Amino acid sequence: MIRDGEYIFRKGEPGDKPVGGWGDEKDLPTFVLEFKGKQVGAAQVMGSENHIFMIKTFELNKGHCTKFIELWEKYAKRENGKV
Repeated sequence: MIRDGEYIFRKGEPGDKPVGGWGDEKDLPTFVLEFKGKQVGAAQVMGSENHIFMIKTFELNKGHCTKFIELWEKYAKRENGKV
């Protein structure tokens, strides 16, 4: 989990909104972005956590997708031992 201000980037859990449009609608998202305690985005990976296949944000024109990518990069660097 990564916190940045009011954002939280974390792994998907049961009950999270799925990415949709790919795979089974019941699939958990690989990653979730929360803002002020509310899920605002989800992402699915392909192959490894280093390859995001699809990102979906649930509130448009708020900058959440950009923040999602920023925090995912921090997560990837941390998990790969580069931070």
